[in-house]
Amino acid sequence: MLRWPGRSMPSHRPDETTGSGGVEKLSVGDIWLIGTQLARRLQVSKTGLYRAAESGELRTWSTACGRLATTLQEAERWLQLPPSTVPQCATEPSVIISGLAFPPSVNHYWRHVNSRTMISRTGRAYRQQVLHDVQQLQLQAITGPIRLEAIVTRPDRRRRDVDNLLKSLLDALDHADVYDDDSQIHDLRIGWRCDENQQPVIVAGGECEVRIWRILKWQSREV
Repeated sequence: MLRWPGRSMPSHRPDETTGSGGVEKLSVGDIWLIGTQLARRLQVSKTGLYRAAESGELRTWSTACGRLATTLQEAERWLQLPPSTVPQCATEPSVIISGLAFPPSVNHYWRHVNSRTMISRTGRAYRQQVLHDVQQLQLQAITGPIRLEAIVTRPDRRRRDVDNLLKSLLDALDHADVYDDDSQIHDLRIGWRCDENQQPVIVAGGECEVRIWRILKWQSREV
């Protein structure tokens, strides 16, 4: 039996001859609490149940019990799924692109004109620079799932959020046909270049190095 403060939900189908209109009405709040208790008990997501509650699909005890039974079955299938997996990549990266220009931040890469969002002049110049650098390497676009790692060297000691540089870099690499599509990236990492003492490396103007591995298969994560 699922319980919440002051009330309990029966594990059997209720008598539909009782209550207003033949069934007892459930409020969205009641269903939310049922979902919370169910999710805690089964360690599953509450999203589907809550969505049904908010849309008004669950309004009676009988409907709620039926939906909870379905959720229970889905939870059992979920618990039988294999353990989480991690990508196993090739030993050596398939592509290494060194000396790329320091990526502009998101705020400098995009600009808003009326209701439209466009690549800024700085962003277009950066894309062209990356395209030129990649063309010099005469690379073939990588196909299939990949892991991409970006190592960024700071231009100065100013504090920056490294993740702010990611979108412009990925957009420029996609534009340069380094890979076919962003959806190929299953494992994505970005970080600052540091020396052996874990101190940031500084280079005038900054720069970026990109390494790409092919993902060969997926293996179970060791817990």
